[in-house]
Amino acid sequence: MRPKVIPDGCVNLAFLGQYVELPDDVVFTVGTSVRTAMMAVWGLTGLEKPMVPMPQPYYDVRVLADNVKMVTGTDITADTLHTLVAGGSGREATASEALAPTR
Repeated sequence: MRPKVIPDGCVNLAFLGQYVELPDDVVFTVGTSVRTAMMAVWGLTGLEKPMVPMPQPYYDVRVLADNVKMVTGTDITADTLHTLVAGGSGREATASEALAPTR
């Protein structure tokens, strides 16, 4: 496990970027580097500012569907993905039907 941005007991040391643990964040992004830098500066200087909210697009079924299309080369819609994940009424597509390769 990676250390916290400001390890417990430190008053003049902080870690930045991919070297620290941030819950619910992808490690290798510019946003991670900026967020950890803000956390370090604000924490070490005692600034009481609210942290900028982290975007969480992985909860958006449209983003998930686009990622499935890109990675697998399949033609899946957000509606089909939602049906597979959340269930629904009537006949639902099976995973193999929903993920049929595009031609």
